[in-house]
Amino acid sequence: MNDWKAVEDLFLRATDRPAAERAAFLDEACAAEPALLTLRAEVDSLLAFDSGNTQPLAPIVQAGAAEFFLTERMLGARVGAYQITGSLGKGGMGTVYLAQRADDQFSRRVAIKFIRRGMDTPGAVERFLRERQILANLDHPYIGKLLDGGATEEGVPWFVMEYIQGTPIDEYCRTRNLSVDARCELFRKVCEAVAYAHRNLVVHRDLKPGNILVNEEGAPILLDFGIAKLLDEAGAGPHSATAGTWMLTPDYASPEQVRGLPTTTATDVYSLGVVLYQLLTGARPFTVNSTTPLEMARTVCELAPPRPSSLVNCRRLAGDLDNIILMALRKEPERRYSSVEQFSADILRYLKGHPVIARDDTFQYRTAKFLQRNRAGVMAGSLVAASLLSAMVLTTHEARRAGLALLQAEAQRNIAIAQRGRAEAEHLVASQQRELATRSEQIAVHHAEEAEAERRVAQKRMTELVELGRHSLFEVQGVLEHVPGALEARREIIMTTRKYLDGLAAEASNDTAVLTMLVTGYTQTGDVLGYPGLPNLGDRKGAINAWRQARQILTRVQKLQPVNKRLRLQDLGLHQRIGVVLEAEGNTTVALQEYGEALQIAHRLAHDYPDDPDSIVQTGMIEHNLGTTLARLQDPSAADHIRAEVRAYERSTALAADPLPYRLGLASAITGLGQLLITDHHLDTGMVELRRALALRETVLQARPGDGSASAAIARSWLRIAATLGAPWQENTGDTAGAGEACDKALAIYERLAAADAGNIKARADLATGLVYAGAIGRNNAEAVARLRRAATILAELRKADPKQINYRVDDARAHEYIGHALREAGDLAGAISEYRLSLAANENPALAARVAEQEQVLVDLAGKGR
Repeated sequence: MNDWKAVEDLFLRATDRPAAERAAFLDEACAAEPALLTLRAEVDSLLAFDSGNTQPLAPIVQAGAAEFFLTERMLGARVGAYQITGSLGKGGMGTVYLAQRADDQFSRRVAIKFIRRGMDTPGAVERFLRERQILANLDHPYIGKLLDGGATEEGVPWFVMEYIQGTPIDEYCRTRNLSVDARCELFRKVCEAVAYAHRNLVVHRDLKPGNILVNEEGAPILLDFGIAKLLDEAGAGPHSATAGTWMLTPDYASPEQVRGLPTTTATDVYSLGVVLYQLLTGARPFTVNSTTPLEMARTVCELAPPRPSSLVNCRRLAGDLDNIILMALRKEPERRYSSVEQFSADILRYLKGHPVIARDDTFQYRTAKFLQRNRAGVMAGSLVAASLLSAMVLTTHEARRAGLALLQAEAQRNIAIAQRGRAEAEHLVASQQRELATRSEQIAVHHAEEAEAERRVAQKRMTELVELGRHSLFEVQGVLEHVPGALEARREIIMTTRKYLDGLAAEASNDTAVLTMLVTGYTQTGDVLGYPGLPNLGDRKGAINAWRQARQILTRVQKLQPVNKRLRLQDLGLHQRIGVVLEAEGNTTVALQEYGEALQIAHRLAHDYPDDPDSIVQTGMIEHNLGTTLARLQDPSAADHIRAEVRAYERSTALAADPLPYRLGLASAITGLGQLLITDHHLDTGMVELRRALALRETVLQARPGDGSASAAIARSWLRIAATLGAPWQENTGDTAGAGEACDKALAIYERLAAADAGNIKARADLATGLVYAGAIGRNNAEAVARLRRAATILAELRKADPKQINYRVDDARAHEYIGHALREAGDLAGAISEYRLSLAANENPALAARVAEQEQVLVDLAGKGR
């Protein structure tokens, strides 16, 4: 019994009945004929498709008309920073327009994709947003890049992609009359892009020439992930591509897609096989003329494709290429190539003249490959044999001319004996050579199979380890970094993960995915251990060791991928981190060297990627470090670096699709500019910049209410404002009351952050700084002294744990100095002298030390006169 005939018969009989009676009919039919039970699932899937896809004609016509008028209306419209200039085409659920950047920042043509009017159902919207997220996660030179995204005022989603001026890959090969080898090489680049998507857990599911454009440089670009699937999805949602819809291109769809079965990476292997078939023959293996599920499935699942070499007059296709393509087109997914990489590798073996895995390992096949690879040796042997025969013929001819019949007969007899002996010897040698070649091929294949099996096991283990590290380091750490009170949890993760990273580093070879994860892992480990700009554990030595280990591994990765932008950003970040910690320990000279190297990398990045906000902002970060460091050394060039920092952050914020993450950096740069103006005695304009920075930081906190980093930045702004209004150690406006209010606002934030996370060294140091400011500005009362003494207590603990930290010493000296001032005004001269001496012991700043020493001497003189 033909299965498809039985499925068709049962399907048609079921559709003759009302929908409510079909299940009962099928139960009865399968009970009466048990052989039909194995076909029940096929019939059920056909009935589901048949019942789920009937719709009246009017809505379809209305949707088409709406789409036409929408296209006319969209021309010239503004979408985000882009203006639509033309229509590029429409597909199953999306319409693509040509647009031009229109905000005067820079000029660039892009492609903007909208969900089609009439197709904006919940399922279609979900697939559209899924495509946008998939593209955001993919970064490969042969995959179209996502640039921006959003939604119109009516809520219609859209996203912006790079505009590819290209030709479909089949047309490109045909119009340029590419050779078979050139077409195979171009196809292998497509395989590289698909394999990259598979490594990122994405199956394309709609691979066809129309979705593979070749640009002017001859590079293929893979497009349209509209029906792509994530391999790690737990199951289909109510609006997923497998729930009630059947989205595929029939001529390129795999048997499992046509039958509605689960899809895997083998689905893309099949579709790539169809594409290669078409590139080499100009035809497709099947032409699906019917859109009914039954006829479509019969064509794709039952018919055997003709051998490619039978369609064209090209001997190159016969043999290996036939077998390679037909292996990719096997009906059973498990009998195809196990991966796109294996498919591509077999094509490479063909191009190099090596045996391919898609062909049976026969003696004739191995012999043909041996002769092909050793053609020169075989020809030389043939020439030797021909020379011997020629010599024998000449000898016989001379004997005949001499008329020596007896000698002629004897010579002929000897020749015959020699020929028989030579033939037997040649036969023996050939037999031994064949046996040796066969054995060598068998050993090579066996070793290759063993090596491949070992590689797969090792790769599987490495992949599992990388996934574990990605989850613990990238996901969990990224969430906890901005959560107050989570430092202890991060400590436990770091200690456990550090051991894991060390073990993984010992096993990693040149696997770039593993090495890149190790670089990020060691970098984040150092951040939690001792990066001053983030919540940390105060272990700066451990932090520097982790960052230097990250840099060693990064050097290996950069040799494998010398033009990778992300790796260059990581290298720059490591220089910056090490410089910050060295500067905090007082090693300013080496810190400036690190900053100088980082600035060179940042300038090269900004030159190579002039419109990339992430590359530009790196220049601003390094300029900030240089400017603040040189300012402390009273170097006049500090002003140039601080102004360069502001320009970099302003440009990156303007270019960014989402400016929010860049605003804290811009606020910090503006704060530095304001402080520079105040130092130059421009208090009013400096205060304007400080308040502008405060406003920027408050917008970030409004968007991210639980962000501890944004809260701490706001507190720092209030302290800067307080110092300008009334800090006694610098030029100020004399507004002591306003300065006190600003200190109170900063203290409220610092108290909350420190209480949320008792182990957070940075939070405790910030609280001590806030207490010193508040106490010094309001030192004429008991509350001010209490604040200063509390600050001194915290700073004593911090200095004991980290005696090299300069900021702790400066704040400690200032706390004791102003306690001394308060005691002096209260008449406690002995107590004031004691506090001044503590201030002198803490501070290594010559100017401040001289000032405190002068105060102490005055009090000593006064105390002596009193006695």
